Amino acid sequence: MAKKKTAETASAEEVKNEASTETVKKATTKKTTAKKTAAAISKEDFISEVEKRSYELFEERQKSGKNGNSLSDWLEAEAEIKAKYGL
Repeated sequence: MAKKKTAETASAEEVKNEASTETVKKATTKKTTAKKTAAAISKEDFISEVEKRSYELFEERQKSGKNGNSLSDWLEAEAEIKAKYGL
């Protein structure tokens, strides 16, 4: 025998469905945003920006007389650019 849905049971099911729909919407939004951010810069542009910033860091390091090397300049520049684009 099928049970009749009471108003309370129906409401609980509606709340559950709305909550799961909202969760799906949030997950979809996050994925879409991440894709847009990643697509905001091409690989070539990313590397170009890292090269430019790495050279700027090298010049700053030379002027201030700090120790370092090109690898540390590159890694720092890469981290800055990744943070800039949320990568």
